Amino acid sequence: MKQLFLFTICLVLGSCSSESPREKAKRYLGYIDTFYVSFTDEQEEKLEGIVDYYFDSKKDDLVLNKKIYTHLEKGLSENKKLDMKYVEGLINQKLALNKKIIPGQLKLINEFYETLTVEQKSELLKSLNKLKKKSARMRYWLGEEK
Repeated sequence: MKQLFLFTICLVLGSCSSESPREKAKRYLGYIDTFYVSFTDEQEEKLEGIVDYYFDSKKDDLVLNKKIYTHLEKGLSENKKLDMKYVEGLINQKLALNKKIIPGQLKLINEFYETLTVEQKSELLKSLNKLKKKSARMRYWLGEEK
């Protein structure tokens, strides 16, 4: 139940921008290219391809998000209990969709990774370590306490 609540909050907070998530992701890539690692045009195209693949692959996932949101909205407005089996079924559908997406995404990521020079890899590693020092979210994701 706690995970479902957190998921809903993330959906709501993530939607607090006029910029689409795809546009935001591509803007972040430009930011990384400008301030951290200089990518070639070919590498930038590969990165944009990864972003496009991800968002194009998530269309069915968005339908499930809408069903979860509608169920929560209806339960809140009508003061009804959540149908846990229904919500769990939708979440399991989301997991199944994501399992289908992963191989293609990893293939694209690997193709990009193989184009990186030794210098670019070093720059990326330095940037990741800086991010890790600044980002509590990243440290949490890595299982680090502080």
